[in-house]
Amino acid sequence: MENRAAFLQKPSVGEATKALAEQWNQLSAQEKKKYEATTEEWEEYHRRTVEWKETVPPKILREINKKRKAKGLKPLNTRTRKAPVTSYFLFLRDFKASPPPLGC
Repeated sequence: MENRAAFLQKPSVGEATKALAEQWNQLSAQEKKKYEATTEEWEEYHRRTVEWKETVPPKILREINKKRKAKGLKPLNTRTRKAPVTSYFLFLRDFKASPPPLGC
């Protein structure tokens, strides 16, 4: 995250991806551990959510969706499954959220 100033110059997507992948590869195992732990938590959450969606009766799902619609929320869809976020993408999210260095 030390080269944030270079990314403020808006490099191409390919250049940015290569540079961030290089930074990811330079992280120590200890630094990667926090991203990997979060990934494991998301994978467990995803697994439990999929299990629940497969076992919930359709009648109950319809009732849940009626309540969600009344609140202005999207309905639950048992057919679409979102893949868990990888530790590398968690690293990218943190990089994007970090403040730019002073003087840029």
